[in-house]
Amino acid sequence: MKIVAFILVVLITSKSIAGDRSYNHLLKLYTSNTEKCLKVSKKHITKHPEKSVPYYFASKIYLDKFNKSSKLSQKYSLMSRSIFYGTKLDKLNDDALESKVDWKSQRKEIINKSLALISDLNNADFGDKAEKLSKKLNRLEYSSPKKKVTPKKEPLKDELAAEDNNIIYYGLPSGNEQIKSASRTDEKEILAIINSERKKQGMQELIWEEDLARAARYHAYDLATQKYFNHNSYDRKNGKLIKVGGTFARIHRFYSKTFVNSENIAAGSSTPDGTYTQWYNSPGHYKNMFNRKSKKVGIGLYYDKDSLYGYYWVFCTAL
Repeated sequence: MKIVAFILVVLITSKSIAGDRSYNHLLKLYTSNTEKCLKVSKKHITKHPEKSVPYYFASKIYLDKFNKSSKLSQKYSLMSRSIFYGTKLDKLNDDALESKVDWKSQRKEIINKSLALISDLNNADFGDKAEKLSKKLNRLEYSSPKKKVTPKKEPLKDELAAEDNNIIYYGLPSGNEQIKSASRTDEKEILAIINSERKKQGMQELIWEEDLARAARYHAYDLATQKYFNHNSYDRKNGKLIKVGGTFARIHRFYSKTFVNSENIAAGSSTPDGTYTQWYNSPGHYKNMFNRKSKKVGIGLYYDKDSLYGYYWVFCTAL
């Protein structure tokens, strides 16, 4: 028994040393020559796909490149690669590596920036790329049950309890659905923030339209319960997302008085200020909030403690 135990200790120690050497080597390359680090990481992945360290550095380098890029199509390509290697890393579930690096924060950054990018792609008429990125992001989000992002179980903001909405909807809505808001107060507060800035820029304030708000709340609810993040509508069946309709086809089920011209979506922030900042810093969302032609608006906030991001916000405008 003593010999077996000794051999086991030696094997574990050898594996740990090998992992440290790989990490230290790639870390040194990362700080001195990121392109070489990426090239070496890919070679290591080809030879030893079971080792986690090169996946981490590959994902990190593509995220760095994404942060430096300004072209939307290039940002899509770089983020797709960062997600790919991050998903592989998650599946390996390497606690030893996570003791050396802050993968949790890097993973969160990938998810948050992917969510903003998906909306920007949709707003720039790159719907096909937005859909592909959404599916890739979905694989990362659910790649490891151990690492699944769990939102804080915060209380709802007012008396309109979102838990009362216990129906899962499929297909496009009829337009008669009544989703209760997590907080009408917060919906109106973010509108006040937007209108304040519109006035500063010499624009007319947006006028609240309840039917647009119902459309927004429905989509926020659908994003949370069907577990996806996209402007288009999807159903989740047997773990797969199936597209059931487009953005404006869905909104028109609730509102058809005038032309609907934009939609913003956001997830994760529990406050109006936080969500406004997300949209303000995203070119596509900013353009939608400060479109001089827009006259009517509806905003929906939904909270689901069991969903991936907890809070979901949707903003719809019409002429």
